[in-house]
Amino acid sequence: ASWAEGDVRDQASLHAVLSRCAEALGGCQVLVANAGYGVRISAEDHDDPRILDMYEVNLMGSLRAVSWALPRFLEQGTGHLAVTCSLAAYQGLQSSASYCGSKAALRIHTQSLRVELRPKGIPVSTFNLGFVQSKLTDRPEHPLPFLMSVESAARRMADGIERNKGDVNTPWPMALLTRFGAAM
Repeated sequence: ASWAEGDVRDQASLHAVLSRCAEALGGCQVLVANAGYGVRISAEDHDDPRILDMYEVNLMGSLRAVSWALPRFLEQGTGHLAVTCSLAAYQGLQSSASYCGSKAALRIHTQSLRVELRPKGIPVSTFNLGFVQSKLTDRPEHPLPFLMSVESAARRMADGIERNKGDVNTPWPMALLTRFGAAM
């Protein structure tokens, strides 16, 4: 196992960290781009700098990780891109425009990559998760239905990667409610 700390806002630093990890592990076969945070910001505070920062971290941070892995996967003819999005990518939520918007953009970007990379034999998985126990959910400002443990979320993601699933929407009750709400 290998790990390193880096800043997803800095492409050169992130790419260096990913390269060190890949070297320590003898290569990279799976990349899980899992960058994100969320804070609730009302429309009245739309000039809050955290609005753009959520896009910088949630969207651009993940895309920076993908931009590191993709040339390697294409060169080696194998690899699996896995990107963590959110069920919030399907439905706008009050005081969560930047979180929902950044995750929605990432979800669509990832789906487009899946279409393009499928014929090249490189699977792309999008993990649209509900609420997972983390620093984001430690002090909830609203109810967190169907809250999953980190272990449960990781298990579902690993299963999705092993099965080459495209979209993994979990937990299913929350996914159903979110999709139903979006359809309404």
